[in-house]
Amino acid sequence: MGTQDQVKEEAEKLKECYTRIFEEILELRWRMAWVTPWFMAQEGKSGLSEMTGAGTVDYEALLPYNGDWIEFQNLSINGDKYPRGFNVKAQSNEPLWSGCSGVGLERWMSAFLGQKGLDPENWPEAFRERFGEMPKGIRFL
Repeated sequence: MGTQDQVKEEAEKLKECYTRIFEEILELRWRMAWVTPWFMAQEGKSGLSEMTGAGTVDYEALLPYNGDWIEFQNLSINGDKYPRGFNVKAQSNEPLWSGCSGVGLERWMSAFLGQKGLDPENWPEAFRERFGEMPKGIRFL
């Protein structure tokens, strides 16, 4: 939560971090899609997200075994929806904006294993370095 500029700046920092993780560590085939958040669509504000900067980026990864894309991450700039809804105000009386990002590690794993397979030998080196050894007692069938 912060000013409009602060929230947008934090969102850009997160986008850079996600890009580094998805490309340099996980080496995923992925894409981003700018979408209207559900709450804006329900309020009849579709199309306004591009004008205001509020909106959601969905991160999608290709599942090679069926050719479909799975949403595995998102990043939302919610505008003033929640600060206004909860009557949260800044001491400076500037309008507050909020944002959020949902991290679903199960979805990251689904995207990663769907693309790289179950054999650690096929995993990117940068990921294997961080993962280390497979724990004893866990094996893929």
